[in-house]
Amino acid sequence: MRWYCKIERILLELSVYNAYIIEGTIRDQKAPGKRKRDMMSFKLDLAHALVGTSRLRKRSAGQSRSENSENILRLDNISHLPVIGEGKDHVCVVCNERHNRYKRKNPEATYSENPFKRCKTTIKCSKCDKYLCCNTKNMCFTDFHTLVNL
Repeated sequence: MRWYCKIERILLELSVYNAYIIEGTIRDQKAPGKRKRDMMSFKLDLAHALVGTSRLRKRSAGQSRSENSENILRLDNISHLPVIGEGKDHVCVVCNERHNRYKRKNPEATYSENPFKRCKTTIKCSKCDKYLCCNTKNMCFTDFHTLVNL
């Protein structure tokens, strides 16, 4: 093990021990000098609190690693701002995806029967660099950055 990993592990263990001591001073004790629980049960509770009930999601067969990283980027809610892009001939990513999804599910439907129209837009996200609608009719900008499945 590298020396800096050992130091990191020691510092982590020290911080957990300090949290255990602080918890002991804050919580009521059974008797002076006696603790309600030991260090091991404290560590287990701490690990469950940090990890929670999350489980590793299995990727679906058609989903690549780059799609997962794109989802993480677009759903992080950090500095996603609408800006005016270059040109006027850009299709909204969300409207296009919804249109194509409907077309795949209903191959016999004509363009006019499709309830999801492809919208042209000049607004794009400053961080994701994707063109998205942002008007009173469609709030694709908000949907793109909050919904996991569009």
